[in-house]
Amino acid sequence: MKNAKIEENKARLEAEKIKAVEEEKMKKAQEKEEIKQINKKYRETVKEVSTFCEGKMPGSRFDKFFVDELVKNYAKQDALDKLFDSIKAIDAPQGDQFIDKFR
Repeated sequence: MKNAKIEENKARLEAEKIKAVEEEKMKKAQEKEEIKQINKKYRETVKEVSTFCEGKMPGSRFDKFFVDELVKNYAKQDALDKLFDSIKAIDAPQGDQFIDKFR
């Protein structure tokens, strides 16, 4: 009888350990997926900024490579969003007037 209880407790502890390991794996996988989504949104915003600048300042030195270097200073999504909002807020037509205000 005593051995049966000991075996039962061992089996229960093993099941709890297995469950805890599986939960930890699930948690890590979920965190990894969240990071992946955050990085994807950041890359999409970088593309939007680049496309917007190319459209507003065609033929200027503010090309895709300039914008790619510019956004490196904004490592977080919030900071990048503020930069993009400030660029979109420039009230000037395309070309030289926009470039002057962009600087």
